[in-house]
Amino acid sequence: MAEPTGATTGATTGESTEGAGQTDRPVRERVLDATASITVTDGWGAVTMAKVAGIAGVSRQTVYNEYGAKPALGQAMVLRELDRFLTVVGRELDTHD
Repeated sequence: MAEPTGATTGATTGESTEGAGQTDRPVRERVLDATASITVTDGWGAVTMAKVAGIAGVSRQTVYNEYGAKPALGQAMVLRELDRFLTVVGRELDTHD
């Protein structure tokens, strides 16, 4: 399985080192952040598992292991963003009793 251009694979982890320095954040969070970033910048059609993996600093297989397929990845991203939005709205409503 080929890694995204410009990425290398860690010998012991099997993860791409392109997103090195992000390993202190949970894998699922990094993957969803990468997915959201690509979607905002280039649209959903530009999202590929390889591109997400490269940005998140993980292997493409890790993305598949975590989400299974692109539709499930999209659903997880939308649900996370909706949860974040509703949290902000809830806070604002609470401050305006």
